[in-house]
Amino acid sequence: MIALAGTSCTKESPSPPASPAVSTDVLFLGHKGSGNNAYNENLLENTIPSLLNALSSLDGVEIDVQMSKDGTLWIWHDDDLYRSCDGENPSFFITRTDAEIAAYRICHGSKQDRIYSLSEWLDFWKSPQGGFTMSLDVKSYFPSDTFQLVGGKDAYMKAMAQGLAQLIGTNAPLNAKLLIEVDYRPFITTFKQFSNYPATFCLLNEESFETRVQWAKEKGYDGISINYTNPTVSASGIAQARADGLFVQLYTPYYASELKAAFALNPDAIQTDNVDAKAVLNVY
Repeated sequence: MIALAGTSCTKESPSPPASPAVSTDVLFLGHKGSGNNAYNENLLENTIPSLLNALSSLDGVEIDVQMSKDGTLWIWHDDDLYRSCDGENPSFFITRTDAEIAAYRICHGSKQDRIYSLSEWLDFWKSPQGGFTMSLDVKSYFPSDTFQLVGGKDAYMKAMAQGLAQLIGTNAPLNAKLLIEVDYRPFITTFKQFSNYPATFCLLNEESFETRVQWAKEKGYDGISINYTNPTVSASGIAQARADGLFVQLYTPYYASELKAAFALNPDAIQTDNVDAKAVLNVY
């Protein structure tokens, strides 16, 4: 079984609390695990050591997911393999084979690691030690000519949805919660054809808060994800969306002032690059 990773080093640590911590229903999720590479000095983003480290202080994690040419789901963010340790910069992750991806070494500064398959992480999530909230960001914003190399966007996204449904299965530990961020309605339809697991599908696109809420309702999403700094976001708008039954995720505050601003909006969940976020806000 996977063991918890060591403590990460972030640029901003919590100050000693001036009063006892207070409880909150807001979920705090580690963005890419223990944060974007720019905010973590020891752990590479979207790696299992980084994800495990986040669980020591947060309620769950946010993960980026893509599919290889062979149909395997991997934890990775960008459309290429730009962080090669040997300086190679091969484009189009989704055209690479499992063997190529498994052999790949990624680097950032002095940090080195490999790319992990999603199944490695889901084995832990579904184990007795699991039971935390997980938000999967399904990457679908690639150039159209990239999708053409793998049979087109529709075929790729439906195959990805089917693969994810099969990996998730129909059960998970008590208290586990699965959020899926996506902007492709057929993905949801396909997932539900192959799994009855009660995932929460959050619309993630570039539209305004009001438009996302409208589209989520019209297209059958369960919620929305949006940057907390988006000028169309407001506490009243979030309150109304939640009252209408939508789940609202905000991303991605790091510094104390940013965390306080996002927290004051009272969403359902906050994705953060700061593993000390709850201590910074003095909440539990």
